Amino acid sequence: MQYNQLDMVFHTKHAQQHDSALSKDENKRLLIFTVGTPQQFMFAIALYTRMIPNEYATVKLEGEFIVAGNSKRKNGKLSIRKFL
Repeated sequence: MQYNQLDMVFHTKHAQQHDSALSKDENKRLLIFTVGTPQQFMFAIALYTRMIPNEYATVKLEGEFIVAGNSKRKNGKLSIRKFL
């Protein structure tokens, strides 16, 4: 083979953009709007704990702490994450 056909493919580099889904003001308005509803606790956990969605099912309250299982462990090991 004299020429590599993949040399003709042009690769453009993707520009990454790091941003948050909601601004601090939008976070505050969301929590104020949902005061007294069961959804307020779920929104607060999602906004401030940096848990991934499959960890939400393991959330428990233990005193002042929010405790959840850590799903980023390898080899099936169980570990717990605590949030204040």
